[in-house]
Amino acid sequence: MNIIGKWKGFYEYGEGYDLPYFAKRVGLEITFEGHNDRFIGSTREEPSEYSVPLKGTVEGFVEDGLISFIKRYPKKPVILERHKIGIEFEEGQSEIEHTGVVDEEHQAIHGSWTIYDVVEDEQGTYEYAAHGIWLLKRVD
Repeated sequence: MNIIGKWKGFYEYGEGYDLPYFAKRVGLEITFEGHNDRFIGSTREEPSEYSVPLKGTVEGFVEDGLISFIKRYPKKPVILERHKIGIEFEEGQSEIEHTGVVDEEHQAIHGSWTIYDVVEDEQGTYEYAAHGIWLLKRVD
């Protein structure tokens, strides 16, 4: 299945997120350009208190029914303190790894995402990973 074109769906916050973020869905639109095996693109999220109000970019590939891409934001979104809603931005780029499947039967692509970060708190410095799911269906 050719994935080049416009897709709409959502991503959902999962493991590694506390309430009120855990299990919240954010509407997402991605436009893939290039070739089906290697592509680039852009992302836009539906405005909400849980979305990142930045235009993102994607770069990835499709091979044997599997899809893999990295979504990048030009700044690093950081969720406000525990149990609060809102996002602030730090310098630096943010990268989110997406892997999944091309589902020809349902004309969809879906999978999971992971974001890695280095966190420093009173217990020290450590690598942190948070996860979620995503689903997109063709628009055009």
